[in-house]
Amino acid sequence: MPYFFILTVSTSLLHPDFTSLSACLAAYHFSQNARANINQISINSYLNIQNLYCMNILFYTVSWLYSLIPSKPENKRMAIDFHTALPDLAAWTMSKDFPSGHRIGLHRHSEGQLIFAVAGVMELSTAAGLWLVPPQRGIWMPPGIEHSMRARGTVSLRTLYIQSARYLAQMPLSPRSIGISPLMREIIIRLMLTRSIPFADHKESQLLDLLIGEIEWSGEAALPLPPLNDQRLQRVCSAILAHPGDKRGLNEWAELVGASSRTLARLFQQELGVSYLYWRQQVCAMSALPRLSAGEPITLIASDLGYETPGAFSSMFRRIMNAAPSQYFP
Repeated sequence: MPYFFILTVSTSLLHPDFTSLSACLAAYHFSQNARANINQISINSYLNIQNLYCMNILFYTVSWLYSLIPSKPENKRMAIDFHTALPDLAAWTMSKDFPSGHRIGLHRHSEGQLIFAVAGVMELSTAAGLWLVPPQRGIWMPPGIEHSMRARGTVSLRTLYIQSARYLAQMPLSPRSIGISPLMREIIIRLMLTRSIPFADHKESQLLDLLIGEIEWSGEAALPLPPLNDQRLQRVCSAILAHPGDKRGLNEWAELVGASSRTLARLFQQELGVSYLYWRQQVCAMSALPRLSAGEPITLIASDLGYETPGAFSSMFRRIMNAAPSQYFP
């Protein structure tokens, strides 16, 4: 019996659960008493005690050896994956309202999304760019693209989820801002009443076909802001986005970041595809949208964005957004 005691104590010391040591000592004491009083218990009972004792040793030994095996690190994702198992549907819709400032963290969907705000302005960001979604614009988000969202003011959002391979094959492979025509707006609102579009529903499929065709014809309507390679350009763009009313011109920005005005102008064309002036005007027009949606006076917005008169601001806004500020939101 002493060899049982030695093995048990050794196992208990190796195993992190040191409470087993007390149990083992008690078992050993009991076994010694049982041995001294062998005439008072049956041989079978003694063997049962001994077997139980050995099983205890085996359990803790295996547990200790298992604890030495290194665990595999968890594969943690930065984004939340949303998967909707609706195999009978070509597409479905969702209507949802968001309070001002509401944020939806980084996530992605297994379906493609056409995101459209009927009221308010929603901000979307991905690794490829930043978009603002007012009522006259929409965003196509392909399946699997990580993105986050933030409501600028109270937002009434409409989303069309597309999982049909036939429709997805006709859509862009990267996120794209889409100008929403009056026809597209009415189709989207009509589809929202349906909520789900089965493959077998020919009437709703015809509406979806028409909408996909309109998206293919619509022009890009984005504020270009892809990841920038040049740190000088990044500094200028970040500063303007933070303070759209900053009146500094290209020469002043170039001096601030340590570049010539010619170099900075070339970087805007090279990385953003537009001139410095046009990009800045886009920023001003986009930054005015949440305030116009909230009903702020055009005079105040124009002044805050660095324009001398409301007329000058309205002229810029009409050129960028194809509508006057007073007529942009219905």
